[in-house]
Amino acid sequence: MSEKFEVISDYEKGMTRLQLMEKYGLKKTTIHDLLKSKDKEKKGKPVYRKRRLAQENLDEAVYKWYTQERAEGVAVRGIDIQHAAQ
Repeated sequence: MSEKFEVISDYEKGMTRLQLMEKYGLKKTTIHDLLKSKDKEKKGKPVYRKRRLAQENLDEAVYKWYTQERAEGVAVRGIDIQHAAQ
C-alpha cells in the first residue's frame, strides 16, 4: 500500500491532520492537497488497453509473407512491408 493510501486510510479512520503530519512527516499543505484529491487518488490512473487480436493476426500474416519473400531471395524494404500490411 502506498503512503498516499495509508494517509487517506488513517484520516478516514479518524486521525486528525496534525496526527497525520506527525506520523508521516508531511507538511500541512501536502496533507491538505492529498485529502482534497482523495477520490481521485483512490481511483488511480486510467488503464489503457490495446486491442490485440486484429493486430496479432496482421503481424502473423506480414511475418509469414516476409519469411516467404526472404526465402525466395527477394530483398524486402520497409515500404514493401507497409504495402503488404495494407
